[in-house]
Amino acid sequence: MKLWRPQCKVEILSASGVFSVTLTPQLNAFVVVGTALFFGVVLIGWQQWPEFIQHQAVWFFMLGFSLLGGIWYQIAGSEEIEVSRQRLIVRKNHPLWPKTWEAPLQECSRLATREPGGADSDTLTCRIRRKTVTFGAGLIPEQAESILIELQRALPEAADWLLKSADDPFGKHLTTLKLS
Repeated sequence: MKLWRPQCKVEILSASGVFSVTLTPQLNAFVVVGTALFFGVVLIGWQQWPEFIQHQAVWFFMLGFSLLGGIWYQIAGSEEIEVSRQRLIVRKNHPLWPKTWEAPLQECSRLATREPGGADSDTLTCRIRRKTVTFGAGLIPEQAESILIELQRALPEAADWLLKSADDPFGKHLTTLKLS
């Protein structure tokens, strides 16, 4: 259900041979419900403090942990995907552990959408130097597909290179129809 899973705002910019996508986390129902539950438990605990801490400490810490996880997701920064005719750059701008993958397009392939699972909400995948990298946290499948379509419109040569794979001998598994 889309209401409960992480969501993000997508900003696509294409100019002078550079295709850039910025993904910014958005508030979702998990954070709102978690915050309300946490404050409810804290209020009850405050009224019955001694017994509450002794008998319900596990629940208090579990709710606090889920709230902190939700808040952390909200401040987790953004992701940037930048494609030029020569390079692919993926930046995950997390406050404590930023990650950047950068490689020439010739070392990148198999850019595709994937079904996120478990705690992993990444929706895009790509092979960079024989290593599979996932990114696009919080994207719904429609947003991920629109990113791939816009990439193919903006930089068709780069998209053809990124989208090729070993099981796609023609190197073009995504086709857009220019119906205007």
